[in-house]
Amino acid sequence: MKTANALRTVVLTALVLSGCSGSDTTTAGGDDEATSSGVDRQAEYEQVLAAQDAQHTCMAELGYTVTEEGGEVGIAPMPGDEGDQQFFADLEACGEQNPLPPIAPRSRDELVRLYEAKLDQARCIEDQGHETVPPPSLETYLAEMQRPPESVVTPPWDPLSHTLVGGAVIELQELCPRPSIYTITD
Repeated sequence: MKTANALRTVVLTALVLSGCSGSDTTTAGGDDEATSSGVDRQAEYEQVLAAQDAQHTCMAELGYTVTEEGGEVGIAPMPGDEGDQQFFADLEACGEQNPLPPIAPRSRDELVRLYEAKLDQARCIEDQGHETVPPPSLETYLAEMQRPPESVVTPPWDPLSHTLVGGAVIELQELCPRPSIYTITD
């Protein structure tokens, strides 16, 4: 059934659009220091993680099996589930009960550093013998990342394509971690 894969896509899309990374808690500048955008990204990141944990707990309380592997959370459909409708209704209800906090706009400087970190990740993936999604120009990337999340149909550029690397995703995420707004340094 496509439910577990669809959820992973939903979760990954949410992480990419919000600029979070579920597996790395390193932040720029220290625990209480604001970034060049004036935002305390550490505090913002902790709020996002708390909301995601609450959403996962909510799904577990509804009877779904919640697992974590390689920094990715998966939620399996219940046995005998006849379709995705109930699953997605429950996912939406848990999201409404435990909404993600607002994410402060990212500064141009933060986005440029994130783009450069993604270029480094792409080189790492290629060094491991895998293809990557070709990078857009910096200006195209900045334009995509500065759009409101609700207007984005597909996530902005991510060098680690599940389609290109197949089952090597977990290994590559460990060797070539996915950068986020919370892991870039000044």
